[in-house]
Amino acid sequence: MRSQSFRLIGMAQKRIRLELRKIREKPPIDCSVWEIDDFNWTASVLGPANSPYEDGVFFLSIHFPPDYPFSPPDFPLLTPIYHPNVSARGGICSCVLKQKWSPALTVSTVLLTVREVMAAPSGVDHVLRQDIAEVFKADKPRFEELARKCTLQYAV
Repeated sequence: MRSQSFRLIGMAQKRIRLELRKIREKPPIDCSVWEIDDFNWTASVLGPANSPYEDGVFFLSIHFPPDYPFSPPDFPLLTPIYHPNVSARGGICSCVLKQKWSPALTVSTVLLTVREVMAAPSGVDHVLRQDIAEVFKADKPRFEELARKCTLQYAV
């Protein structure tokens, strides 16, 4: 049993190093990563153009589980963001990050998914902040104003 755990950890480390090398060779659009240790990275994602997050730099913590890539990494946002699909603690609601995770997915894919979530907030599906979703549904210009204000305060 113990040797199986070590084998999984070794496989995870190998996969994580491979992904880091590929990201350094060809980073995803508007994203960067920094290795902290074998199982922890920090990443940045630039706010998508034509969104209230434009010009913002949003930081994420990436923690890989010992059985990566068979389990998804944790990707909480460290930068506060006014978004209906991001919890107050930085949890990002995306099925790719949890339910539809596959070992074929990579950190690059996930970072691009984070940008997509930022570019297209949803006030209906995958809501983690009901208060923000209500503003988004009822008064989109007000939502964009508040999201931009938060971006300027925390991400610029």
